[in-house]
Amino acid sequence: MNPFLDWGIPVIVWLQSLGSWLTPIMQGFTFLGDEQFYLLILPIFVWWIDVGLGLRIGISLLLSAGINGAIKLCFGM
Repeated sequence: MNPFLDWGIPVIVWLQSLGSWLTPIMQGFTFLGDEQFYLLILPIFVWWIDVGLGLRIGISLLLSAGINGAIKLCFGM
């Protein structure tokens, strides 16, 4: 087996054995990678921080989502 997996699986089992109190924390980290998080953060950049930066972030999110969808269609995922 892959050496990375050899040490990674016991770490995952150990984290799972800690109990369910970690679940909300891990769900918070998962939310940081979700598109709903970016839809909440993008207006903050556009309205409060910098319009140009917000537009660049928005365009890059649209392009990456489009490319991701196209690749998934090509590979049938």
